[in-house]
Order: sequence, then C-alpha cells, then structure tokens
Amino acid sequence: MLFGPLAGVKKYSIYELARTVDVQEIITRIESVIGMSLIAGSYMKATITLYVISLYVSQLFKFKDYKLIVTPIALIAFLNTLVGFDSDMDWVEVVSVVHPLWVWPGFILPLALIITVSLFRKPSG
Repeated sequence: MLFGPLAGVKKYSIYELARTVDVQEIITRIESVIGMSLIAGSYMKATITLYVISLYVSQLFKFKDYKLIVTPIALIAFLNTLVGFDSDMDWVEVVSVVHPLWVWPGFILPLALIITVSLFRKPSG
C-alpha cells in the first residue's frame, strides 16, 4: 500500500519497503535483514525442490537410494541457470508468451485424459 500503483512495477517490493523504514535513529538499515531473509528463502526453495525432484526421479527409475541422483540433477540445474535467461525481459517474455502456450499440453491435456479414462473404466467389485 505504500507504493500504490508502483507496487507491481518494483522488483522486490518488500525490500524496497524495508529501505523506507526509518524509526528516528534507532531502527535504520533494516533492508539488510530483509535481504538475508530473501536469500535464505530462495536457498530453502531451491533445496526443497532439488530434494523433491531427486526423490521423484529415483522412485521413477526404481533406485534404492535417492542420493545417487542428487548430484547429476544439481549439475543440470546449475547449467540451466547459466544458459537460462540473459535479462529480465527474456523472463517476462517466457512468462507472458511461452507459458500460456504450454499450459494446455502440459496440464489440461493430461487432466482431460485422466478424467476420460476414469469415466470409461468399469468399476471393479
């Protein structure tokens, strides 16, 4: 609410909000705490995602231990970040142009297929 219509334009609005906080001369420079929490949150999100993907892939290929696949998946993710996007505008283009195109074949079509199969399947019993 502090930034009004500019809130959607600012990249890290909570960080920008923390930069404006200044309670006399007692509480200043609180943006460093917010910055550290944003970095820690990104790290946790990446860690949980890597764990879930490695667990899923190891169960998919019936590995006994998921730890065998963690390093290759982490390497692939790291290499993907190096070649992913050159600028913010590339990311905006992917989100606004490419994402709506792959939502249909990636999510809606499998869901429709599952619903169709479940409707025509004979109940067992």
